[in-house]
Amino acid sequence: MQLSVSLLALFVAVVSSAAVPRASSKCYTVHKGYLATFPGDNPSKWIAVGLNKKKQVTYGAGDPRFKVEFQSCPKLPDQKASIDMYEGRIIVSGTNNCLTVTNPNGSEPFFLTIKKCGSNVIPPASQQWEWGNDFGAVVYWVRSQILLAIR
Repeated sequence: MQLSVSLLALFVAVVSSAAVPRASSKCYTVHKGYLATFPGDNPSKWIAVGLNKKKQVTYGAGDPRFKVEFQSCPKLPDQKASIDMYEGRIIVSGTNNCLTVTNPNGSEPFFLTIKKCGSNVIPPASQQWEWGNDFGAVVYWVRSQILLAIR
């Protein structure tokens, strides 16, 4: 089943979360992990998120998991490294491919796929994510309440 993010909260299991601010204006990695999700309101019921052959983000389909990195992009607004809050993009580790909303100008449900990353300074809106808020290490897509969190 292709992941519809309007009805799900996504999670990323943290492998590393070392934030190292850089003087550069390019995006840089602040967190790494694996995507997982839970349907509904129970965050203790994890379902692995996978990537199918069409590069669609799926859950419950048995597709292979994939490692991701949240990259802070210093040229985007609201960078607060001292309290672990950033705006940036999510890349598939070791690639130049980003977690992308396929229908960013459409209506819900929104779907996720993996596509070549846009700019590594100011990513396109379909690839912009916000990390951190009052609830802790959560990630939102900039145009909607698509929720990711870090475990």
